[in-house]
Amino acid sequence: MDTIFSQCMTALGSPTPKEEEALEFCVRNQIAVVLFGTPEYPDSLGRLFDPPLVLFVRGSRDVFQELGHPISIVGSRRADKDGISLTKRIVSTLSHYNVTFISGLAFGIDAATHWAALRFATGNKCPTLAVMPCGLDTIYPRSHEKLSQTILESGGALISEFFPGTQIQRHHFLQRNRIVAALSQALIIVQAGKRSGARSTASVAADLGIEVFAIPGPIGNPLFEGNHDLLREGATLLTEISDLPHELKIAAPPDLGVEPVHEQVCDLLREQGALSLMNLQNELARSDLSEILLELESTGSLVCLPGGYYKLN
Repeated sequence: MDTIFSQCMTALGSPTPKEEEALEFCVRNQIAVVLFGTPEYPDSLGRLFDPPLVLFVRGSRDVFQELGHPISIVGSRRADKDGISLTKRIVSTLSHYNVTFISGLAFGIDAATHWAALRFATGNKCPTLAVMPCGLDTIYPRSHEKLSQTILESGGALISEFFPGTQIQRHHFLQRNRIVAALSQALIIVQAGKRSGARSTASVAADLGIEVFAIPGPIGNPLFEGNHDLLREGATLLTEISDLPHELKIAAPPDLGVEPVHEQVCDLLREQGALSLMNLQNELARSDLSEILLELESTGSLVCLPGGYYKLN
């Protein structure tokens, strides 16, 4: 870490006292410092006209070598239950393909992406990556401290271009969004209002030649106005989530084996006790959930109770 500290001081030229204090904080708190031009720095960020000089990483220092297929999913902070369900279905579908899900830890679609990745993306070295609009000495929003801790415990990472101690500013969100876009192989917009921050993320992605997918919504629903604008501007129409692996040109690992959804059902029942089909559907967002439950029931793994509740046998 002392070597990294020295390299940072050299790269920064004449660091301010606050920057020196921030770097010392990183040394004390095991926050990795990744410099532009070093082997650890992600090549994809070099596509930006203003790539960050420094990235701070809480989690594995090698996170950018462990991303698999990086897919960013973003959308409205005010997402409704349909948007949350769509997000879970997207993550569930892609979780079998060594995907790292990237988002911004915000309320709504971002948080749904991270939580779904933690549940579904089993076996990935880095299941999800959260790009922060603040220094890594704090969590924004504060209520997502548990989510951020779970990301770290699961092999994911938090990253930021902002020095610890940096006071959050409105323009930081736009700066964060460009990193979310540039790190990705593709960007999926689930729900976006007309002036949503997701629009800015999509704009950066389009400028970089990264494919942007947008889901159409009901006419008149303000949560999809941004999606419809993006579709008019040339975003790829996403109507069948099951087609995503083909659209993204990603192949399933050869040792995929039995779908982990069976284990996910059992894990949920083990954690929460008896659950109804609706409860399970809200958690897993699988169109074939009834068939999966029948399979597990036929093998004796679970039983169906009166009232349509399921529990482990």
